[in-house]
Amino acid sequence: MKQASIALASVLILCISLSGCDCSNEQVAEHLSPDGHHKFVTFSRECGATTAPNFQISVLDSDASTPSGGGNAFVADDDHGKASFVARAEWTSNDHLLIHLSKATRIFRQETSVNGVHIDYLVE
Repeated sequence: MKQASIALASVLILCISLSGCDCSNEQVAEHLSPDGHHKFVTFSRECGATTAPNFQISVLDSDASTPSGGGNAFVADDDHGKASFVARAEWTSNDHLLIHLSKATRIFRQETSVNGVHIDYLVE
């Protein structure tokens, strides 16, 4: 039984690292920085029936294509409906992003700097 669990875990890790287990992104919005050099993209990533709805943010150069992988700056969910909202983001300057999040948000990734953009968080 223990070997079967280890084998299953190994297959899942391999699947995630190589192919993303057929995950897909549904873009919600794209916002250019005030100077137009960067953008942040908000999206939900769907990875099958075993994953909950989530909110992700990637910070990119303005000419970069929509990401196909997970968010490089922020990944969270509403912790099974406990959070009234997950997060919302706004540019506060050319290279600073402010992400507002609910105190009940369940965070999986929370970077403070991506691609030359500094990220601050405000829990509400």
